Amino acid sequence: MINCLLIKITNNSRGLPVRNYRTLNATELMIGRSAECNIHLADPRIAMHHAVIKELEDGHLYVVSINGEIEVDGAMLQNIKLIPGKQIMIGPYQLNVEPAPPDVNLSVSLTLVNPLSDDYQDLKARTHEPLPNAFKFKWRLSMWLIAFISLVFLVLPLAQNLIPQLQSSMSELPFGFDRVWSSGRMSTAHRHFGSQC
Repeated sequence: MINCLLIKITNNSRGLPVRNYRTLNATELMIGRSAECNIHLADPRIAMHHAVIKELEDGHLYVVSINGEIEVDGAMLQNIKLIPGKQIMIGPYQLNVEPAPPDVNLSVSLTLVNPLSDDYQDLKARTHEPLPNAFKFKWRLSMWLIAFISLVFLVLPLAQNLIPQLQSSMSELPFGFDRVWSSGRMSTAHRHFGSQC
C-alpha cells in the first residue's frame, strides 16, 4: 500500500506559487488525463493512462511508463526509481520527489513547467496580413452590387409601371423591366384556383 503526499504547485493571478496538499492511499497510483487516475493531469499532451507509481520486486517505489514518455536529465526511461531529490519530467509536468514526512512513505510535488502557449498570440505572431486594402475593395464592391441590384430589380421595374411614357415605350419591346418580378406562367396544378388569387 502506497501512502503518498501529493503537492500540486500552481501559480495564482499574481504569479506567486500556491501549494495544494493531498494524501493518496492505493496499491498503485495512476497518472494520466483520465478522470479515474489518482493523479489527474488535465493536459492534452498527457496520455489517458500515462504512467503509474508502484512498488517493484526490489521493494522500492518506481514511476513506470505506460503510454507516455517519462524522462530524467533528458533521457527517456521506462522505470525511474523514486528517491528524494529526483526530478522527473512527465510530459509538460515536473515531478519532484520530496523528503517524506513520518506519516507517509512517499512525498511528491507536481509543477506544470511547459504550459500551453496562448493560441491567439501564437497565431497572431505567425500570421501576416496579405491584403492590407482588402476591406476597402470588398466594401466598394458590395456598395456597387447593392446599387446595381437596386437599380435592376427595384428602380427600373417601378419606373416602368409608374411613368406612363416609359410604360408605352417599353410595351413595344418583347419584355420589360418588370419581367424580373414575374414568376412566369401558372402551373397546371394551380390553374383551378388561379382565378381566385
